[in-house]
Amino acid sequence: MESDSMDLKVRELLKEVTLKYSPALTKHVNDTVSAIKDAIDKIPDKLKVTADEAPSFVRDIGVDKVEFKFKKLASIEIGGSYAIQCIVKPDINVDLFIWLPKVLCFHEKDYLNYRYHAKSCLYLSIIKKYLKFSSVKIEWSTPQNKARKPVLLVYPATELVGLPGFFVRIIPTENSLFTIKKLNLKRNNIRALTHEGIPQTTPKYNSSILEDMFLEDTSELIKKTFLGWKELGEASILLKVWARQRSSIYIHDCLNRFLISVILSYLASQNKIANSMRAMQIFRVTLNFIDGSDQFTLVSSVDKELFGRSQHSSMINGLQGCNPLYGPVVRIAKRWVASHLFSSCLVEEAVKLLVAHLFLKPLPFNAPCSCITGFLRFLRLLSEYDWTFSALVVDINEDLSPKDEKEISNNFMLTRKGYKENKQNVSAAMFLATAYDKASEAWTRFSPNVSELKRLVAYARSSANLLNKLILQDQIDSYKWECLLRTPLDNYDAVILLHRDKLPYPRHLFFPSELNQGKHMARGNASKVYQPFMSPGDFKGSLEELKNKLLVNFDPLRCFVGDLGKHFHCFHIELGIFLEAPMKQQFNVHVDQFSTSGAKRGGYHSDQNVEQAMKAIHNSTLRQIGVDYSREETCGFQGDGSDAHGQSSNAEANPISRTAPNL
Repeated sequence: MESDSMDLKVRELLKEVTLKYSPALTKHVNDTVSAIKDAIDKIPDKLKVTADEAPSFVRDIGVDKVEFKFKKLASIEIGGSYAIQCIVKPDINVDLFIWLPKVLCFHEKDYLNYRYHAKSCLYLSIIKKYLKFSSVKIEWSTPQNKARKPVLLVYPATELVGLPGFFVRIIPTENSLFTIKKLNLKRNNIRALTHEGIPQTTPKYNSSILEDMFLEDTSELIKKTFLGWKELGEASILLKVWARQRSSIYIHDCLNRFLISVILSYLASQNKIANSMRAMQIFRVTLNFIDGSDQFTLVSSVDKELFGRSQHSSMINGLQGCNPLYGPVVRIAKRWVASHLFSSCLVEEAVKLLVAHLFLKPLPFNAPCSCITGFLRFLRLLSEYDWTFSALVVDINEDLSPKDEKEISNNFMLTRKGYKENKQNVSAAMFLATAYDKASEAWTRFSPNVSELKRLVAYARSSANLLNKLILQDQIDSYKWECLLRTPLDNYDAVILLHRDKLPYPRHLFFPSELNQGKHMARGNASKVYQPFMSPGDFKGSLEELKNKLLVNFDPLRCFVGDLGKHFHCFHIELGIFLEAPMKQQFNVHVDQFSTSGAKRGGYHSDQNVEQAMKAIHNSTLRQIGVDYSREETCGFQGDGSDAHGQSSNAEANPISRTAPNL
């Protein structure tokens, strides 16, 4: 009863403070943003900009060398609470991010002595001057009292009924203006700041520039996290109301609205909050993290994660600009990784770094001159590199010093310390080091593990040999080329076939794998409750009924895999699955449990273990997600005896080329 009363109060509060995103509001916002864009487009390129545009500001922060020539914006995008539909009344405003152009406006050393801050302000001053011709009201503002980082507030010429005080906040950002290394928190970037002649570190100053450079990546992370997650948005609104009542949301270095969204995104990424939670549960979990020392730990972890992602993104963007083939090679490499069910152990960022190495260190060859050449070298790198005794260092900007290289070497040796005693006792089996990640902690710290890497190497070797053969024989048979991206199902202990008509992307599969042998164990009928697509009859009801039927971003396949992992932790089960496009209609189970007696397949794992796992899946998780067991026939498959490397016990040389009729 008490719980129902609390839920009712929360519903009433949310109803009172949540903004309705009506067509009228959307039009009002779009019209205002369009007016701003039109005004900016009228500013002539190469217009000379001097300190006279904001003399007091430039004088107060004591900056020199601020002149530049105006260049049109690189990009404009709506962000903030409006973009994730988490605005809290009565503070109704929209953040408009503008990407400052590097060419003509900024020099490589403008991170020093407040030059970046001065030029950003001068750029906004020019925009303000031209906005005056658009009959809108413009004001300067300093969010959280950050006097050196002013933004523009633009009030539309006409006011929408029910939106008093609405404005658009213009916020400058740019993710590749400066080298991240120059903004290390231990550096001094205000030359006049010394103590007894010794330069002092300027962490707050450096952070003030870094937060602008990270803004794009952070906003993108927030958007992806909040998309389609109603309860997370409601929890965000509750937290903003809570923070506002404590007057902390407008103060410098406070728990502001943006930081609340970052914290929620971080908690979601760490599985501290789940889709099954209600808004009030998420609210309580978040408060527990914010409370006391947890807040500092959390914020530090968020900063570290975002810092790494931003640096990675910045470096990769620079490399792609210099090498047009880099992107296509990455795409085919990612497709290969996904096709052979390695996406869960070799993340996208790691693939990008591996391909980057091919372009940065191509010797004894030149950089790849075609997608096929780049793909072949990617496979050769995976299969031939000495991952056990060598770190792979990817120095995209060539800014690793001898001291950095020694630090990387020491970090690598620490991960191999226990190798002699136990060859499985290796952290970061694939050690990828960069300027921002000298200990291989960002992308490959925990995966692939030793056994996963062995399988990855075996598949890469097989694919490389097949690709080399196809090239030498000048093959034009499409089926043989497809085998490069078609994984053999008989290399797995078990295969679970899913009902294709229940998947949201049933046809997003390029080259289906085949299944022509094995022991059938169980079959279940699909749930009649869930349908991935709406029928014409669904549109005959009211708008509210239609909204209730709409499941945004719901992926039953992901939920299924998550449930398997939770319920069967007693087995070490490797689940190979297509978690990125294309979506596949089956996924594979590899049981990796040692047996003490009666073991088959060289003592590695037994048929009995496999059968136990499959029965457990049949009796528990499948039933929980709504499978109808009115009849038990056949649904699964017990494999032929493949080992963990993807090689079968019948010693077939090429696991990639073993295929059979389509499912």
